[in-house]
Amino acid sequence: MSLRIILLPLFPWLLALSGAPVGAPATEAEFERRAVSIQVHADSQVAIEGSSNLKAIRCVAGTVHFPKTILADYEQGSSVLSIRDGKILLDVVALDCGARVINQDMRETLKAEKFPQIVMDILTVQLPAGQSDLSQPWQTCKAETQVHMAGVTRREPFVFQGKRLGAGRYRITGSHEIKLSNYCLEAPSAMMGLIKVDDCFLIQLDLIFQVQ
Repeated sequence: MSLRIILLPLFPWLLALSGAPVGAPATEAEFERRAVSIQVHADSQVAIEGSSNLKAIRCVAGTVHFPKTILADYEQGSSVLSIRDGKILLDVVALDCGARVINQDMRETLKAEKFPQIVMDILTVQLPAGQSDLSQPWQTCKAETQVHMAGVTRREPFVFQGKRLGAGRYRITGSHEIKLSNYCLEAPSAMMGLIKVDDCFLIQLDLIFQVQ
């Protein structure tokens, strides 16, 4: 099973907030660290989509924990941010798949009783080359993360789209496929095996947030 995670809301625009100029060669003294407050809008949404031999499945995440403050190290002349304290936590038991039996199957698949959260730790974010902010609509950024799921931790690269909505206000969507087999998990089934879920799930996130 693979999970497509659309989950990287917070970090690429710290570069603009750092106030550091772009284009000068970096020295040891040209690293900056900033603490930035984040407020995620209530309209933001995280969901998991999958398919089966009978119908599509959509599970909406009822509870997602975002960091309120993050730290970013910025190197002059680079479009890469090194992130500290950038964990995003998804509560497995809060997934609502529209039917009680599917909810339970999903929780069992992800071993929710033993591992109640999926954790995405943002390590680095790479902005478009030579840019300090999203000056154009829907620009592509990249992030390196560590995903902790069902007791297994793996490095996962993410690609996402972001745009600036206004002063300090942004919207992002992104995507990445993760194979559940890499996390020692198997695709769920329901109705005594009559519904067999495919090995590919899409975790989708559409976030609007304010940076202060």
